[in-house]
Amino acid sequence: MGEGYIGSFRVLDEPMGRRMWPNEEKLRIVMESYVPGTRVGDVARKYRLLPSQLTTWRRMARDGRFGLPEEAPGFPETAEFVPLMVEA
Repeated sequence: MGEGYIGSFRVLDEPMGRRMWPNEEKLRIVMESYVPGTRVGDVARKYRLLPSQLTTWRRMARDGRFGLPEEAPGFPETAEFVPLMVEA
């Protein structure tokens, strides 16, 4: 090795460590995962998430923790119970 050699280094092109996602961004990604014909794994891969993380965000959105709009397109509607009348 000649003079001036300082060693080697790596260039990282991916985020390292934990990323902090704003709720608005999480909600946008969740809504994208509900587009008909879309798979959770494909959306997760697109944003470099684990599918389980996206599934957790979907559950949080259903629970109203992201301020989901009342009638979000593609988002599954909550189940409603209807009284059943049975005649003898």
